[in-house]
Amino acid sequence: MAKTHVAEQCDHLPGIAATHGFSDFRTIWDHPENAELKKTRKNPNILLKGDRVFVPDRELRQEARPTDARHRFVVSREPLHLRVKVLDLMETPQPPPCFLVVDLIPDLMGHNDGVFQASIATTVKTAELQFPEARPRLAVPLAVGCLDPIDTTSGQRERLNNLGYFAGFAEQSVDQFVWAVEEFQADHLKEIGLARPTGVCDARTQRVLQRVYGA
Repeated sequence: MAKTHVAEQCDHLPGIAATHGFSDFRTIWDHPENAELKKTRKNPNILLKGDRVFVPDRELRQEARPTDARHRFVVSREPLHLRVKVLDLMETPQPPPCFLVVDLIPDLMGHNDGVFQASIATTVKTAELQFPEARPRLAVPLAVGCLDPIDTTSGQRERLNNLGYFAGFAEQSVDQFVWAVEEFQADHLKEIGLARPTGVCDARTQRVLQRVYGA
């Protein structure tokens, strides 16, 4: 039966689809009932708590095959990829190897031009990056799928914090947030199109912040 899923923190479309028995999240994402959500969020992996996602009925498919033979059925399932770049204070990428640890099980991540990547299950919510050869040993906790949209203050704060511009951790940290926006703008004045920092994370600043962050 069709239903509406109200997104919780850290929800994303692949995870919602898997929860409701869909192998391909695009069945939900591309449904006409979700056109407004798709237009607003644009990225199926970045939702906001409270977003309403229409989940259609699952369509049963029948395949006619003879009973006296063996048959192979292939399910079309797009893997969920986690990609992350870890920089030091000089903005130098952390070198490999890097292990993604989920449920205490480490998995060596692939590496391409400073970006580490690995396939993960749609149910993964927390993980850790480990760099065993770093001195001192480096471990980075991850909250998978918990990034808020770029047009929300919380999403802007999360990106600024992750980029090293400390913007505080709560809505009440207004002065710290303004300081972080000013620092980011000062580093990207020309690209944003500003003469001087304003401390306001307007649409132009959001576009550059999203590009620099990568999501």
